[in-house]
Amino acid sequence: PTAEEIRKGVSGIEAAKELEPLVQEARKPLYIDKFGKAIVKEVNGYKIAVNDLERPTYITIWDGEKQIGSLKTAEKAVYQLKDYQQIGNVEIAKKYQNQGLATELYKTLIKYLPENKIGIAAYSPDVVAKKAIPRIYEKLGGKLDKETGHILVKIKEKAPEKKAEPTPTAGETKSKKEYDTELSDIEQQLTDA
Repeated sequence: PTAEEIRKGVSGIEAAKELEPLVQEARKPLYIDKFGKAIVKEVNGYKIAVNDLERPTYITIWDGEKQIGSLKTAEKAVYQLKDYQQIGNVEIAKKYQNQGLATELYKTLIKYLPENKIGIAAYSPDVVAKKAIPRIYEKLGGKLDKETGHILVKIKEKAPEKKAEPTPTAGETKSKKEYDTELSDIEQQLTDA
């Protein structure tokens, strides 16, 4: 989405739907640097690395060989928000602030969001940069959840939970004749197709 769409209130879900094909392709690093870091993005000459492509918990940004910022996810999650990846800490070295680098760290986390998470969350009263961080969340389509005090960016709808097929008990097992009939029906459908 464009900055204008974000200002007009395009939700994180709408933005993510447009980006979904790119997200699936993009779970690969651009390259592995000489120190073994998975570099996943380059922004204005800075490199962004993730510690794990499937479940990142630590995202770093580098100026050459110097780490200039990081985003850490929270180790303990608030139960009501277990479907969200919760943010623990975000830091950008003073010299590199106000360049949009923290936003890039958040975008990287969203891009590599674990499959079982539907978005990101930060506890609003814990936010040190009380103006900058809420602005970042606003750009990403975030909303304050007054019940939990967290700023939430919902990226996707929760996947429906799979229901297990009931296991037949001794009295409910199918006879050989029933299985043969089902198999015959399936074979006929395949022949007709």
